[in-house]
Amino acid sequence: MKTHPVTQFNPDPWYHEMRNHHPVYYDPDFRFFFGAQGGWLLFAYEDVKQALNDYETYSCEYIPVTENDLLSASIFTMNPPRHKKMRAIVSKAFSLSMVSQMEQWMYNVCHSLIMPFIGDGRMEFVRDFAAGLPNLVMARLIGIPDNYGEKVSQWSKTLTGDPAVLGMDAHYNTMAEMSSFLSQLIQERSLQPQEDLITNLLHAEIDGEKLTITEILAFCVTLLGAGTETSEGWLSIAMYMFSRYPAIQQHLQAVPADIPKALAEVLRLRSPAIGLARIVIRDIQLQGQKIKKGDLVNLFLNAANLDPA
Repeated sequence: MKTHPVTQFNPDPWYHEMRNHHPVYYDPDFRFFFGAQGGWLLFAYEDVKQALNDYETYSCEYIPVTENDLLSASIFTMNPPRHKKMRAIVSKAFSLSMVSQMEQWMYNVCHSLIMPFIGDGRMEFVRDFAAGLPNLVMARLIGIPDNYGEKVSQWSKTLTGDPAVLGMDAHYNTMAEMSSFLSQLIQERSLQPQEDLITNLLHAEIDGEKLTITEILAFCVTLLGAGTETSEGWLSIAMYMFSRYPAIQQHLQAVPADIPKALAEVLRLRSPAIGLARIVIRDIQLQGQKIKKGDLVNLFLNAANLDPA
């Protein structure tokens, strides 16, 4: 396989090369975030789209179920129909009414993060804004006290970090620390309900049954890990993209109503979730390649979003 010299800062040439010449490629050295190594890489839009919708072939249940890894019980490692029911529950935390209640608080937080730099006119956007805001917002939604923002940030960085660099011990130790902390919060909310996600999860039911403590913990860990990391990435990428195109900045200042559309386009061009994992649960052939039952697959969302086809 030909290796392009630039794959981090500007991966587009690599995406195009792989999509054109190796749309389905097996990489024995590819590392998944949960520690597994080796998997098939999919780059073409139609292949990625099919894999995202065909749960009878590409299963979301790709993380081995273990007691010390709550992510194996999380919403993103769950197939329909339970996934849809669980998502309906957690979506209540992001409903218009819930977000509206937090609007003034979020405005004040953004103001407090930006104001120290107004006089100088310069700031390190990722460090001073994008890295902090999602942690504060997600913690508030879940019901974690505001003064735990820095701790939440440390947890999310470890959970979403490269296991080849951090090691799986750091991953599991962080998971245990989060589990202990959140279990205490769950116990408190069971005695004194609040207007937060933990309380909603304690009262939620699926098919007449309450969620287990493990499921509630997995919900919270997922949001604190993947939820904060992707939000930080989205903010950072958006600022980078807008800084490259002054005309877009000027347009958005003049027409603020277009900001949501601009942010959606940022997600297409540079999704902070570069790929999604799946496990194949039956032997298949794809683009001339034989993929066996039990093989792991990584779906490159950014490559699919840039597919000219």
